Amino acid sequence: EPAQPQIVQQIYPEEKKARIVFSFTKPDMSGEPDTVKLDPMDDNKFTVSISAIVVGDTPAENVQIWIRRCKDCKWIFPNPPGFQSGDSDHEFDRSIFISELQPNVATNRADFTIQMPSFPKYTATSIRCYYSCKNCAPVNWKKPQSLWVSKTAQAFPKLLFPSISDIPEPVKQ
Repeated sequence: EPAQPQIVQQIYPEEKKARIVFSFTKPDMSGEPDTVKLDPMDDNKFTVSISAIVVGDTPAENVQIWIRRCKDCKWIFPNPPGFQSGDSDHEFDRSIFISELQPNVATNRADFTIQMPSFPKYTATSIRCYYSCKNCAPVNWKKPQSLWVSKTAQAFPKLLFPSISDIPEPVKQ
């Protein structure tokens, strides 16, 4: 009787996923991210510095980063170096493409200036941060990383926040 052909199945180890964490820029970007800025507002306008860092030991490849402001807020130009304005449907986004981010090395600080609406007068807002990359988990547009900007710590529990869109940004090819 002829020998049965053997089926050889090769199982590849699951590719490690890269993970990126956003923070207000600080001298040492390792450790816990800095996600709250108190009292940076001047005449309902504020400037913040944001950086991102790959945590773990897997570099992130073909990275797209989106920084999103509230719907009623306005970006104050210029954009940080490398960041592009969104299209007319996504004018609340600023995005950048980075070919590779090494683990535990922070991106250059990106300084964003945002004008809050005059009316209604808000005392805080969140800045939403998203990313995608070739070897990252898919973007969940409903679960951003949020960075908070507030006039005072006491106001936090009872704040009214301007709304922020959660519609996906089209991925640029």
